[in-house]
Amino acid sequence: MKKTLIIVFSAIAIFFIGLFTWLFYFQYARGEFILNSASSIDKGAITINEPFYLGFNVKWTGNGKPTINDIKLIKNDGSYLENDEVVTVEPFIEEFVPGLMNPTEALIEQEAVEQGLVEGYLPAQNYTINQQEFNVVLKVTLKDESYTNNINAIEIQYTNLNSQRENQFLYNGFFAQ
Repeated sequence: MKKTLIIVFSAIAIFFIGLFTWLFYFQYARGEFILNSASSIDKGAITINEPFYLGFNVKWTGNGKPTINDIKLIKNDGSYLENDEVVTVEPFIEEFVPGLMNPTEALIEQEAVEQGLVEGYLPAQNYTINQQEFNVVLKVTLKDESYTNNINAIEIQYTNLNSQRENQFLYNGFFAQ
Protein backbone atom coordinates (compact mmCIF):
# COMPACT_ATOMS: atom_id res chain seq x y z
CA MET A 1 0.00 0.00 0.00
CA LYS A 2 2.76 2.41 0.96
CA LYS A 3 4.66 1.56 -2.23
CA THR A 4 1.53 2.20 -4.33
CA LEU A 5 1.02 5.64 -2.72
CA ILE A 6 4.63 6.59 -3.44
CA ILE A 7 4.23 5.57 -7.08
CA VAL A 8 0.93 7.50 -7.43
CA PHE A 9 2.31 10.65 -5.79
CA SER A 10 5.49 10.42 -7.89
CA ALA A 11 3.43 10.11 -11.07
CA ILE A 12 1.27 13.10 -10.08
CA ALA A 13 4.38 15.15 -9.21
CA ILE A 14 6.05 14.29 -12.53
CA PHE A 15 2.85 15.18 -14.38
CA PHE A 16 2.58 18.61 -12.73
CA ILE A 17 6.28 19.36 -13.16
CA GLY A 18 5.99 18.49 -16.85
CA LEU A 19 2.81 20.56 -17.20
CA PHE A 20 4.32 23.63 -15.52
CA THR A 21 7.53 23.27 -17.55
CA TRP A 22 5.56 23.06 -20.80
CA LEU A 23 3.36 26.04 -19.86
CA PHE A 24 6.40 28.11 -18.83
CA TYR A 25 8.25 27.28 -22.05
CA PHE A 26 5.18 27.97 -24.20
CA GLN A 27 4.54 31.33 -22.53
CA TYR A 28 8.19 32.33 -22.40
CA ALA A 29 8.99 31.39 -26.00
CA ARG A 30 5.99 33.23 -27.40
CA GLY A 31 6.47 36.59 -28.96
CA GLU A 32 7.01 38.26 -32.26
CA PHE A 33 8.58 41.29 -33.84
CA ILE A 34 6.20 44.08 -34.78
CA LEU A 35 7.08 46.68 -37.40
CA ASN A 36 6.13 50.09 -36.02
CA SER A 37 7.39 52.19 -38.91
CA ALA A 38 9.21 51.83 -42.22
CA SER A 39 11.02 54.32 -44.37
CA SER A 40 11.64 54.85 -48.06
CA ILE A 41 13.58 57.44 -50.00
CA ASP A 42 12.93 59.55 -53.06
CA LYS A 43 14.81 57.94 -55.95
CA GLY A 44 15.96 61.39 -57.10
CA ALA A 45 17.80 61.88 -53.78
CA ILE A 46 20.25 59.04 -54.35
CA THR A 47 23.31 58.61 -56.52
CA ILE A 48 24.22 55.35 -58.23
CA ASN A 49 26.92 53.40 -56.32
CA GLU A 50 26.57 55.60 -53.21
CA PRO A 51 24.92 53.94 -50.22
CA PHE A 52 21.79 55.18 -48.51
CA TYR A 53 20.24 54.04 -45.24
CA LEU A 54 16.64 53.13 -44.47
CA GLY A 55 15.43 52.69 -40.88
CA PHE A 56 12.61 50.49 -39.63
CA ASN A 57 11.37 50.75 -36.06
CA VAL A 58 10.81 47.25 -34.67
CA LYS A 59 9.50 46.04 -31.32
CA TRP A 60 9.88 42.61 -29.69
CA THR A 61 6.65 41.67 -27.90
CA GLY A 62 7.73 38.48 -26.19
CA ASN A 63 9.82 37.39 -23.26
CA GLY A 64 13.44 36.47 -23.44
CA LYS A 65 16.11 37.85 -25.70
CA PRO A 66 15.89 36.32 -29.16
CA THR A 67 18.89 36.24 -31.46
CA ILE A 68 18.40 37.65 -34.93
CA ASN A 69 20.01 35.22 -37.36
CA ASP A 70 19.40 37.22 -40.52
CA ILE A 71 17.23 39.88 -42.12
CA LYS A 72 16.16 39.27 -45.69
CA LEU A 73 14.11 41.10 -48.27
CA ILE A 74 11.44 39.23 -50.22
CA LYS A 75 10.81 40.14 -53.84
CA ASN A 76 7.40 40.28 -55.51
CA ASP A 77 7.91 36.77 -56.93
CA GLY A 78 8.45 35.34 -53.40
CA SER A 79 12.21 34.80 -53.72
CA TYR A 80 14.82 36.45 -51.52
CA LEU A 81 16.65 39.50 -52.83
CA GLU A 82 20.28 38.55 -53.40
CA ASN A 83 23.12 41.05 -53.60
CA ASP A 84 23.96 41.32 -57.28
CA GLU A 85 25.07 43.72 -59.98
CA VAL A 86 21.89 45.81 -59.58
CA VAL A 87 21.56 46.33 -55.81
CA THR A 88 23.29 45.33 -52.57
CA VAL A 89 21.68 45.42 -49.14
CA GLU A 90 23.39 45.04 -45.78
CA PRO A 91 21.24 44.89 -42.60
CA PHE A 92 22.25 46.52 -39.32
CA ILE A 93 20.73 47.09 -35.88
CA GLU A 94 20.53 50.52 -34.31
CA GLU A 95 19.90 50.43 -30.58
CA PHE A 96 18.13 53.37 -29.00
CA VAL A 97 20.49 55.57 -27.05
CA PRO A 98 19.10 57.93 -24.38
CA GLY A 99 19.30 61.49 -25.64
CA LEU A 100 19.55 60.53 -29.32
CA MET A 101 16.57 62.24 -30.84
CA ASN A 102 17.17 61.33 -34.47
CA PRO A 103 17.31 57.59 -35.13
CA THR A 104 17.85 56.58 -38.73
CA GLU A 105 14.92 57.03 -41.07
CA ALA A 106 15.92 57.61 -44.71
CA LEU A 107 19.34 59.16 -45.22
CA ILE A 108 22.06 59.25 -47.82
CA GLU A 109 25.42 58.09 -46.51
CA GLN A 110 26.88 61.58 -46.13
CA GLU A 111 24.01 62.62 -43.81
CA ALA A 112 24.26 59.43 -41.74
CA VAL A 113 28.01 59.92 -41.29
CA GLU A 114 27.65 63.63 -40.44
CA GLN A 115 25.02 62.82 -37.80
CA GLY A 116 27.33 60.18 -36.27
CA LEU A 117 24.82 57.39 -36.80
CA VAL A 118 26.93 54.94 -38.81
CA GLU A 119 29.35 54.28 -35.93
CA GLY A 120 26.45 53.00 -33.84
CA TYR A 121 25.20 50.43 -36.35
CA LEU A 122 25.69 46.83 -35.25
CA PRO A 123 25.73 43.82 -37.59
CA ALA A 124 22.29 42.19 -37.71
CA GLN A 125 23.54 38.62 -38.10
CA ASN A 126 23.68 36.81 -34.74
CA TYR A 127 22.52 39.90 -32.86
CA THR A 128 20.88 39.16 -29.49
CA ILE A 129 18.38 41.90 -28.71
CA ASN A 130 19.09 44.02 -25.64
CA GLN A 131 16.04 46.26 -25.89
CA GLN A 132 12.41 45.58 -26.67
CA GLU A 133 12.47 48.34 -29.30
CA PHE A 134 15.21 49.10 -31.80
CA ASN A 135 15.76 50.03 -35.45
CA VAL A 136 16.64 47.73 -38.28
CA VAL A 137 18.76 49.76 -40.69
CA LEU A 138 19.33 48.68 -44.27
CA LYS A 139 22.41 49.98 -46.04
CA VAL A 140 21.38 49.92 -49.70
CA THR A 141 23.63 50.54 -52.67
CA LEU A 142 21.92 50.89 -56.01
CA LYS A 143 24.25 49.97 -58.86
CA ASP A 144 21.90 50.33 -61.82
CA GLU A 145 19.50 53.23 -62.31
CA SER A 146 17.03 50.97 -64.12
CA TYR A 147 16.23 49.20 -60.81
CA THR A 148 12.53 49.34 -59.92
CA ASN A 149 10.84 48.55 -56.62
CA ASN A 150 10.45 44.80 -56.55
CA ILE A 151 10.40 44.26 -52.78
CA ASN A 152 7.17 43.44 -51.00
CA ALA A 153 8.30 42.15 -47.60
CA ILE A 154 11.04 42.13 -44.97
CA GLU A 155 11.73 38.92 -43.06
CA ILE A 156 13.47 38.68 -39.69
CA GLN A 157 14.81 35.18 -39.05
CA TYR A 158 15.53 34.58 -35.37
CA THR A 159 16.03 32.02 -32.63
CA ASN A 160 14.27 32.12 -29.27
CA LEU A 161 14.87 29.31 -26.76
CA ASN A 162 16.44 27.14 -29.47
CA SER A 163 13.36 27.52 -31.66
CA GLN A 164 13.92 28.90 -35.18
CA ARG A 165 11.25 31.40 -36.21
CA GLU A 166 10.62 34.23 -38.63
CA ASN A 167 8.43 37.29 -38.92
CA GLN A 168 7.51 38.92 -42.20
CA PHE A 169 6.36 42.50 -42.70
CA LEU A 170 4.83 43.99 -45.81
CA TYR A 171 7.02 46.67 -47.36
CA ASN A 172 6.53 48.73 -50.53
CA GLY A 173 10.19 48.95 -51.51
CA PHE A 174 13.09 51.33 -51.15
CA PHE A 175 11.65 54.23 -53.11
CA ALA A 176 8.72 56.46 -52.18
CA GLN A 177 5.78 55.92 -54.51
